[in-house]
Amino acid sequence: MPVTKDSPSEASVLDSNAMVPPGSTAEGGPVSTPQDRKWSIHSPWAKRGIVLCSAMTAFFSPFSSQIYLPAMTSIASDLDLSISQVNLTVTTYIVTQAILPMFVGPLADTFGRRPAYLVCGLIFIAANMGLAEAPNYAALLVLRSLQSAGSSPTVTLCGAVIADVATSAERGTYASITGIPTVLGPALGPVVGGLVSQNLGWRWIFWVLTILAGVSLLIILLFLPETCRALVDDGSVAPQKLSRTAWQWAAERRGTGNSYTEHPQQREERTKKPVMASILGNFAMLWEKETGLLLGSGCLLFAAYTGLTTALATNFAQAYDLSPTDTGLMYLPMVAGTLLGAVLAGPMMTWNYKRQCARQGVPYDRSRQIDLLGFPIERVRLEIGIPFLATSGVAIMAWGWAVQSRVHLAAPCSISAVVGLGMTVFNNTIWALLMDIHTARAGTATAGANLGRGLVSAATAAFIAPAIDGLGMGWTFTVLAIPYAVVVPVMWYVMANGMRWRAQQVQVVEGHALSAK
Repeated sequence: MPVTKDSPSEASVLDSNAMVPPGSTAEGGPVSTPQDRKWSIHSPWAKRGIVLCSAMTAFFSPFSSQIYLPAMTSIASDLDLSISQVNLTVTTYIVTQAILPMFVGPLADTFGRRPAYLVCGLIFIAANMGLAEAPNYAALLVLRSLQSAGSSPTVTLCGAVIADVATSAERGTYASITGIPTVLGPALGPVVGGLVSQNLGWRWIFWVLTILAGVSLLIILLFLPETCRALVDDGSVAPQKLSRTAWQWAAERRGTGNSYTEHPQQREERTKKPVMASILGNFAMLWEKETGLLLGSGCLLFAAYTGLTTALATNFAQAYDLSPTDTGLMYLPMVAGTLLGAVLAGPMMTWNYKRQCARQGVPYDRSRQIDLLGFPIERVRLEIGIPFLATSGVAIMAWGWAVQSRVHLAAPCSISAVVGLGMTVFNNTIWALLMDIHTARAGTATAGANLGRGLVSAATAAFIAPAIDGLGMGWTFTVLAIPYAVVVPVMWYVMANGMRWRAQQVQVVEGHALSAK
C-alpha cells in the first residue's frame, strides 16, 4: 500500500502499529520514504555489534533475579530474618521488573535509547553497591526493588533496538541472539550465585553484579549509538549532542564522523506527543487481538518454565540430596539447551522467511524492509515455533514425573535441556513477531511482554511449593503443561488470521482518520 506524507494511509499504518515502510515512525519521526531505501545506514557488522551490546545489558534483569536465590538462607541467617521475609524481597523484585518497563518503554520511544540505558545503568550500579553493604531488612527490601528498576527496562530496550536497526529478514537472527538472556539468565544465575555465595559470601554477589554492570555501562558510553527511529531515522539524522557516543565525539573532533542529514521538523514532532499518552497506549496495545493472544500465550507458558527453575533449586535438590554447588550445576543442561535453541532459531526463521518470499513473489533483501500488510509474517515465525512449543509441553510434564520417580539423575537433566531448547526457539519466534507487527513501538510491545511474564513469575514462585506439597511433582507439572496444549491451537489460529486482523485494523483507523476530517 503506497504511503505518502499527506495521505491517511500513513496515519492509519502508524496508529495501528502495523509494519511501515522505511523512514516512518509512530513517534513523529521523519516522513516515509520509498521502499527501495535501506532500512539502516549501519553496516551488517555494526548492526551485529549494536545487537550484541543490547543483548549484554538485557542479561542483567533475569540474571540478577536468580543469582540471589542460592544465598537466601545465608542472608536470612546474617540479617536475622525469616525465609518468608527474604522471599518478599524476591517478590518486590519481580513486581518492579514487571511494571516499570511499561513506563520506561514510552520514554525510550520518545527521548531515545541511550538516555534510558545510561539512567538505568547508574541506578542498577548504585543499588548493587547498596545491597552489598545492606545493614538491615528495610535496606534490603528497598534496594532490591531499586535494583530491579535499574535492570528490568533493559529487556524492553533490547527489543526496541532490534526493531530500530533490523529488517524482518534479519529479525529472526537478531531475535535469537537477544532471546538468550530471557531464558539463559534464570538458568545461569543460580549457578553463579551458588558458587559466589559458597566461596566468597552472599554480599559478593552484589559486588560481582556491580563490576559486570560497570563494564557494560562503559561499553554503552563508548560504542552504543542512538538508534531510536523517531530521533535518528535510519541513522542518518544527527542525534542530540548528549546522545552521542564517545566514539562519535572523537570521530567528529578528527573530522571523520558521519555526514548527517538534519530534519528540523523531527525535533518538533518528537515533543508533540505527550509521554503519558504513550504510556496509556501501552495498555491499549494489550487489548489488540493478535498482540493480546501472543502476549497472553507467552505468559501462560512462562509459568511452567518459572516453576521448573524454582523447583530445581528446592524440591529437585531435596529429592537427589544435592549440595548448593551441585544444585547450581544442575541448571547447566538447561543452559546448553537454551544456547542450542538460540543457534537454531535464527537460521530456521531466516529459511522460512526466504521460503515465504518465494511463495509470495516478493524479492528477498536483508537490507530493505518490505510492507508486511500483505505478507504472512505470522506464518514465517509460528511455523517454526509451534513444533518446539508442543515438544516443550511434553518435556515439562515428563520432567515432573521423572523427578517424582527419582529416576537416574541423567533423565531429568536431559529433559530440562529439551525444555530449554523448545522454550528458547518458541520465545524467539514470538519475540520476533511482536517486533514485526509493532516496529514503530517495539519498546512498548516488549514492555507488555515483560509485564505479563513478571506477574506470572511472581504468582508461580508463590504457589509452586504449596502445589508440589499437595499434588506432588508429577501432577504439579502435568497441570503446568496443560497451557501448552491450549496455546498450540491458539497459535495456529493467530497464524491463520493475523494478516487479516492487521489489515482490518488499518481499515478501521483509516475510517476514523477520514471521519475526523
